[in-house]
Amino acid sequence: MAKMKALITGGTGFIGKVLTVELLKRGNEVAILTREKRKLSNWTEKKLEIFEADICVPVSLGKLAFQKKNIDTIFHLAASLDYFGGKKELFRINVEGTSNLLNWARENKVKKFIFISSIEAMGMVTREDIPVDESYTCKPVSTYGMSKLEAEKKVRKFAEENNLEFVILRLGNVYGPGSQAFVLPIADAILREDNLGRFLPVFKDRYLHPVYIEDVVDGIVKAAQKSDVNGTYILAGEEYVTIGTLFGLIAKELGVDIDFQMKKNLKDVVYLNLRNRLHKFLKKADLLTYFTAGQREMLHRAYSIEKAKKQLGYAPKVSLNDGIAKTIKWAKKEVFIKS
Repeated sequence: MAKMKALITGGTGFIGKVLTVELLKRGNEVAILTREKRKLSNWTEKKLEIFEADICVPVSLGKLAFQKKNIDTIFHLAASLDYFGGKKELFRINVEGTSNLLNWARENKVKKFIFISSIEAMGMVTREDIPVDESYTCKPVSTYGMSKLEAEKKVRKFAEENNLEFVILRLGNVYGPGSQAFVLPIADAILREDNLGRFLPVFKDRYLHPVYIEDVVDGIVKAAQKSDVNGTYILAGEEYVTIGTLFGLIAKELGVDIDFQMKKNLKDVVYLNLRNRLHKFLKKADLLTYFTAGQREMLHRAYSIEKAKKQLGYAPKVSLNDGIAKTIKWAKKEVFIKS
């Protein structure tokens, strides 16, 4: 397999760090583009190159051209993840920033552009439609999802007009050691009995699609290595599960029992609907907002990964049970969760 000369944006994030280490381990040349070089001051990877630039400032990117030549593959992970954030700021970073990076790729004769998108670009689906694939008509429910979908369109159009190889990867709910998001807030809710647990009866039957960090990074690398594919792929776990099942698996790992016999009541449903509307107006969101997003029957996040399996050789190996166990073990070791 030919080695890559890769540039990674968003290399200081959860997925970016693991991807960087994996690419280096496989003998590739790797450079990270970051707005703040100091965030990587404690990295000990000797073969890693670090450059400081802002994808939202074309002049800043222009300076990078004098520092780093012969990049053949860009992994674009940098993004604002603000779920209900302001449209102007989200589009500035996620859409305009992507356009700037695409222009830089053309000027520097980059061969392949890997764009890390999200299932949020697709939006939520009805139970009858589960699992939906890449041909599904996208209906994002958040401004974050809208910005990712618009960025996807930019990538596709630019790549086709400029003969640039591209792959768009829509990631599921990524979790695992190294991230305090997703699994840990649920664990905390179970141990402390906060609002996530209190309102669980309202949303426990909604589907989510988690994916373990090592599996998703392996999928990203496989997408880059394939020379005969262009297009959009979903990278999620082998199994989608209800939020109630997810709570149950995490509770079991914590050694805690959950009462799933509680029934949802209309008052809680109305309250959460009003809460979501308020959060959307205030441009803020938390995990409870995320779990209860969606309207009418479109309440689920469950997708097909068959296309990625067939065309990319994507093969998730870590079961949800094992992934949660590894994540909880790491969180206890780091004292994010007290045993």
